[in-house]
Amino acid sequence: MRVNEAVSRIDAIHSMMNRTQMFRGYRSRTTLVSAVLAVVAAMIQAHFIPEPELHLKQYLFLWGTVAAISISCAGWYLWKSYSSQSASINKSIFRSAMIQLSPGIVAGAGLTFVICTCATEAIWMLPGLWSICFGLAVCSSVALLPRFTLAGGVYFIVAGLFVLSVGADGQVLAPWMMIVTFAFGQAFNAILLYWTLERASLLEEQSQ
Repeated sequence: MRVNEAVSRIDAIHSMMNRTQMFRGYRSRTTLVSAVLAVVAAMIQAHFIPEPELHLKQYLFLWGTVAAISISCAGWYLWKSYSSQSASINKSIFRSAMIQLSPGIVAGAGLTFVICTCATEAIWMLPGLWSICFGLAVCSSVALLPRFTLAGGVYFIVAGLFVLSVGADGQVLAPWMMIVTFAFGQAFNAILLYWTLERASLLEEQSQ
């Protein structure tokens, strides 16, 4: 009987440690906003930039603006959460999350710069490469998130590979590519964050 009690207590301690070490800065609302922005931008592209391969500056400006707004919204909420935390462990987790997320984002920006300046014939690969880099960034952050959020990162990687395979057949920078990758991907991530993190926290608070 004592052995069972000891095992139960150990499980409870492990669960408490996992909750304490979990990063709660990402939110479904800000993630869903980026999905909506991607849909709006795709509609703008379809109407005003029907041949993006001939207007690369406008194409990159459009999606760069979407990325900047999405990052700003998420960054504002993250900084607000960071500033309000008093426990050093929470700030440590915040820094760890940013370190894990940054390489994929930086790699995507670097690939964009190199391709646009040195390999313009590979411009068509950008949507797929962006999606893969972001997916890797999401996957690298899973250690601080509920394990089911890994599915969001995997989706981005698979969608990026799919877009690359289709783009090779002539679908160059089509608006739907960003909908398939970022709009659907971020909407999926928003659902995962709500269901595995925010909903669980609400249920836990109600049960107390």
